Amino acid sequence: RVLGLVLTPQIGAAVVRIVAPTYTGQKTREVPYQFTALQVLEGSQLGFQVASNRPLGSGKISFENGSETPATFPLQPAAEGPAEKAHADFTADRSGRLSFALVDVAGNAATVTPTASLTVTRDLPPAIAITVPEKDALVVAGLALAVTVDATDDYGLHSMRLHIGINDKFLPLEPVLFDALDTRRHRISHPLNLAQLGAKPGDKIALFAEAVDTRPEPQITRTGTRRMEVITEDDYNDRLREKVDVAMIAGKYEALLKRFEEQIAAQKRIEMKLAELQKEQANSEKSLAGMAEAFAEQNQLNQRLEQTADDMAKFGRDKPVYDFEKDLQEKLREQSAAIRETVEKNRAAGETALEAEPPPPAPPSVAAMAGLEKAAREQRERLQGGSDRAKQEIQEPLQDLAHLHELMKDFNRFQQLTDEQRELAAQTQAYQNKPQLNAEDRLALHDLGAHQ
Repeated sequence: RVLGLVLTPQIGAAVVRIVAPTYTGQKTREVPYQFTALQVLEGSQLGFQVASNRPLGSGKISFENGSETPATFPLQPAAEGPAEKAHADFTADRSGRLSFALVDVAGNAATVTPTASLTVTRDLPPAIAITVPEKDALVVAGLALAVTVDATDDYGLHSMRLHIGINDKFLPLEPVLFDALDTRRHRISHPLNLAQLGAKPGDKIALFAEAVDTRPEPQITRTGTRRMEVITEDDYNDRLREKVDVAMIAGKYEALLKRFEEQIAAQKRIEMKLAELQKEQANSEKSLAGMAEAFAEQNQLNQRLEQTADDMAKFGRDKPVYDFEKDLQEKLREQSAAIRETVEKNRAAGETALEAEPPPPAPPSVAAMAGLEKAAREQRERLQGGSDRAKQEIQEPLQDLAHLHELMKDFNRFQQLTDEQRELAAQTQAYQNKPQLNAEDRLALHDLGAHQ
């Protein structure tokens, strides 16, 4: 018998060299490779080295991503050797799956064909935001404030630029350029002195900023426009007082209604207590004590209700400034009159229920207990009805507003588009009067055109 010995190559240690695109400024990395998932930036150069126990011939790395024709890259020793190490180099431009086929000089293939995924990430556009001021605002004439702009990028910022316009005329501010390739974060703090700029009350100030990254095909990101109106100090104080007034009125109104709801709940408890006492006529002492306690609680509650009625009648100012405040006053005066009327009815019903009763320590009669319970129940129903009517008077306008809101959606969308158009027009003015456009200007106008 003749035995044939076939030597097949074995896959040994592997190394991958990753050379990121030059514009990122990242150093070349060379790391051990276990044929596991690999993630690199688009445009990175990959160099694989696979060692074996045999002198190697022409193997290959196959790349598939399911949507394009598979690509192959030679996996073979370098001309200068060594013969036991195969190399393959290619540029990563899309994600997919890699297969490593190793072949020796005799044409024998390795028994194992490792596979691994390759994920190619994209260079994202920069992120930029005006952090101060945080939103549109009113500014007092003569004030000096700092405008703060923060920008970040995943691989590097090329430039940042702040645009400041007064009444649609923009100042000639130069961009901030970055020499270092991997400047990933930067903050611009620009002093905005309204007095030096000559800004007067009534002037409109517009701010927006843009950032460009270091990618060979640069990407630009622009903030929204932050708008400020210059006002006098007296105007500012008046608006501040108005805001405080509205908040204070709303808070007092809510507190008053909450107190009224608590008093309705107290009336309900008195009603339930009197209903329970009617079941305990056999125990005269307990019935007498319970009725006396309930009667005292009813008197105290009536006094608190009268105080609430007084507060409702006096709610607000003698000369209301806002329309909603006048409406509140009118509704609360009506509610105040209704509370006083129900308290008078309750006292009269209580006196009627007790007028024929013998003095203590005689136990209360069934008729007296029933009369007091009825008076408490009727008062609770009147109070609850008044509260429900007040809620309904508020809910009906809210329902009308809900229908109107549906109707206004299209109008609101149209307004949003109008605002976007106005913002594009305003931002374009930052480049309008320049005698010559630089690279950043052309890139910005190209991006604005795409948004248009």
